[in-house]
Amino acid sequence: MKEIYINMPAGEYYGWAICGKNLITNMAKLSDKIRYIPDPAYKNVSRDYATDTLIKSITEMPNGNDFNTLQTIDNCTPMKYKGVKNVGYMFWEEEKLPDYLIEQLKAYDVIATGSTWNTEVVKSHGFNNVVTIHQGVNTDIFKPMDKNYFKDKFVIFSGGKLEHRKSQDIVAYVVGVLQKKYKDVYLIASWGNVFAKPEENKQNIEKINQYLIPEKINQYLIPSQTMVIDVMPQHELIKYIAESDIGLFPNRSEGGTNLVMMEYMACGKPVIANYSRGQKDVLDPAYAVCLSGQDDNAMIEAYSLALEKAYHNRDTLMPMGIKAREAMQSFTWQKTAEEFLKLYG
Repeated sequence: MKEIYINMPAGEYYGWAICGKNLITNMAKLSDKIRYIPDPAYKNVSRDYATDTLIKSITEMPNGNDFNTLQTIDNCTPMKYKGVKNVGYMFWEEEKLPDYLIEQLKAYDVIATGSTWNTEVVKSHGFNNVVTIHQGVNTDIFKPMDKNYFKDKFVIFSGGKLEHRKSQDIVAYVVGVLQKKYKDVYLIASWGNVFAKPEENKQNIEKINQYLIPEKINQYLIPSQTMVIDVMPQHELIKYIAESDIGLFPNRSEGGTNLVMMEYMACGKPVIANYSRGQKDVLDPAYAVCLSGQDDNAMIEAYSLALEKAYHNRDTLMPMGIKAREAMQSFTWQKTAEEFLKLYG
């Protein structure tokens, strides 16, 4: 097999970087043909997590094209390097691909997507060289831990950078309603964005409420019952997840399987989540409350009912969480690495 040059972000602070770090590290453990090309475009946002395996794999692109490549496909960058066999990895959140992205995809020999739904979307645009390769989850980092501080509270966790497709407006509305009814309801929100300016990640609850749901002023989250945490590496995030009882992921659209949700479930925690698009690949009624739909009013009603039911039936959450962790243990980064290596023969 020819050398594989990988151009991806690699770090600890956001999805693509976490994916890149784990994928490169695990592929390098399985093959001595792996070469990692750090991209200057990612340097300011990756905050590189320099594992020994990554450092040993770092190199520069050789002359010529007698090599294979693995590259991220994003919405604005054409293929950077062309080798003998070129594989692109993509996550796309819309049902229609823009014309410029369709042109970019034509350059790849194989297109790998992060979910079966994403694969269907790409195939619907005339591509047949598409495969689904799921992300893994590090179950050594994300594992069950006991509560230390919020033992007397019902704590909801919400994760993902603040944007419409991740439905934090739904989270804020339904949790705010529950907070007003029950003083022991608490929200831990990991909504920071490594691409945002630092001050934008330190907004107080009033500003976040104003951004999310200005037309529903009477349903704001209660600041004394809400904690919005900043962007942080994985090994720190686990401490906050441990304090929670259930995760809320009504995400309108995920091109992949929602890595934050997978990590949360790997901690032995159940979720209430939107059973649609990419998330469908990792959800099951055995360990998740699976809801579907895109209508805002219907979502608010459904998630409100499900969340209050969980509040009154906390004894059912731990058994669901145990099953959630068991399910996530089949999604390993080693398996992801093996599936990518198979593409090169």
